[in-house]
Amino acid sequence: MLLAEGRSLPPIPGDRSVFQVDFTGDDDPIHPFNWSHRRRSVLLFICSMTTCSSTFSSAIFSQAIQPVSLEYHVAPIVATLGVSLFVFGFSTGPLFWGPMSEVFGRKIVLSMTALLCAIFLFSTAASRSIQAILLTRFFGGFFGGAPQAIVGGVMADIYRPQHRGIALGYFGFATFIGPLMAPIVGSYIVKNPHLNWRLLQIVAGAFQVLVLLLLLFVMKETYHPIVLKRKAFMLRQTTGNWAIHAPIDQHEINLHSLLTKTVMRPIEMLLVEPILFLTSLYVSVTFGMLYMMLIAVPYIFQYQYHFPLGQDTLPYISMFIGLAVGCFFIGYLNFYVVDSMEKNNGKAVPEMRLPPMMIGGVALPVGVFWMTWTAAYDVHWICPTIAASFVGAGLIMVFLPGVSYIIDVYLIYAASASSINTIMRSGFAASFPLFTKFMFDDLGIQWAGTLIGCVCLLLMPCPFLFYRYGAFLRSKSHWNPEEAMKKQAATHATK
Repeated sequence: MLLAEGRSLPPIPGDRSVFQVDFTGDDDPIHPFNWSHRRRSVLLFICSMTTCSSTFSSAIFSQAIQPVSLEYHVAPIVATLGVSLFVFGFSTGPLFWGPMSEVFGRKIVLSMTALLCAIFLFSTAASRSIQAILLTRFFGGFFGGAPQAIVGGVMADIYRPQHRGIALGYFGFATFIGPLMAPIVGSYIVKNPHLNWRLLQIVAGAFQVLVLLLLLFVMKETYHPIVLKRKAFMLRQTTGNWAIHAPIDQHEINLHSLLTKTVMRPIEMLLVEPILFLTSLYVSVTFGMLYMMLIAVPYIFQYQYHFPLGQDTLPYISMFIGLAVGCFFIGYLNFYVVDSMEKNNGKAVPEMRLPPMMIGGVALPVGVFWMTWTAAYDVHWICPTIAASFVGAGLIMVFLPGVSYIIDVYLIYAASASSINTIMRSGFAASFPLFTKFMFDDLGIQWAGTLIGCVCLLLMPCPFLFYRYGAFLRSKSHWNPEEAMKKQAATHATK
C-alpha cells in the first residue's frame, strides 16, 4: 500500500516509546497533584455541587408523593416510585459513566450527563400522565447518577492520598446534604396553595443548569491520561512531529473492550473481592437508610407528634448537625492516614481509613434504637430529634470512610470499583423507600427500628475485621493494583 501517489510508506520507527509523553516528575506543574490550592479547591466545590444537585433532585420528589397520588388517582406507593426510579437510575448509569470517564475524560461525561439530567427534570415538570412522570424520573436518575461514580475519581486525580480523605469528606457531605435539604425545601413549596409539585422539578432542573454552567466554563479536565493526551497534542502542534503520543493513544477503543471494562470488570470484582463486596454492602445499607429517612422521619413526627406539613421535615436539621460532626471526626482522624504514609515510605495504607468507620458503626445503631424507641413511647419530641443527629453522624462515618477505603484499595481500578459500589448502594436506596411505610405500619415504630438497628449491628464488625486482616486479603487479590503496576512496568521495559 502506498502512502500517496509515487510515495511509499516510511520506515517504522524502531522504538516508539521515545516519542511517548509523560509527566516530567513529581513536581511537574501540569500534573493535577501540583495545581494550586485555589484551583483544586474550586474543582472540589464544583464536584461537591454536582453531587449535591443529583441527590437533591432524587429526594425532592418525596414531597410530591401525596399531591401526585391525588392528581392522578394512584396509590401513594405508585407515586413513591418517582423517588425510587430516580435512585434506581443511579444504579444503572454508573455501569457506563465511571469507565467512560476513564476513556473520554471526567469533564465531558459530567457535562453531558448534567445537561441530559436537567432536560428530563424539566420534562417531569411538564408531564401530563403518571407513566410519563415515572419514565422521565428514571432517565433523570440514569444521567444524574454520573457524579456518584466519577467524583471520587476526580478527588483521586487532584489530591495525593494523605489529603484525599478530607477532600472526599466534602464529597460525602454533599452526597448526604442533598437528600436532607430537599424535603425541607420541597415541603414548604408544596404546602403553599399558590404553588404545586411541578415547581419541585423546576427547582431541581435549575440546580442542574447551574451545575452545568460551572462544569462547562470553570471545570478543568483532571484525568491524568487525558491531561497527557492534551500535552502530546500541544507538542505535536508545536514541533510538527506526529510520532509524539500519549499512552492512552496506543489503546484502541472498540465496543468489545468498552463493554468488558464497563460491565464485566465491575461485576467480576464484586463477585471475587470480599473487601469490595462487604464494604459495598455496608455502605449500601447506610445509603439505603438515608433514603428510608425520607419516609421515616415525617412518618414519626406526623403520626406520633402531630407535626404539621413543613415542620415534620425540620428534624432533618438534627441529622444535618450529625453529618457535620461526623465529617469533623473524619477530618480529625485523618492524621492516622498521614502518619501511616510517613511510616510506609509515602504509600497509603488503606486500613488507616477505617477508624472513623468503626466509630460510625457504633453510633448508627445507637441512634436508630434511641430515635425509634423514644418516639414509640411518646417521649418528648426533642429525644428522637437529638437521636437523629447520631443517625446522621453514623451514616456519614460509615459511608465516607467506606468509599475512601475502596478507592485506596483498588487505585487504578478505583472507577470500576466505585461504579459497582454506586450501583449496589443505589439499588438499596431505590428499594428502601418502597417498603418503609409498610414496615412502620405493620411492625410499629419501635420494632421497625429494632429490625434496622439489628442489621446495622450485623455489619458493624466489618471495619474491625478489615482493619486486622485487610492487608492479607489485599495481598491475595486478583485486582491488586501494586501487582498490576509491576506487570505494566515489566511489559513497558520489555518493549
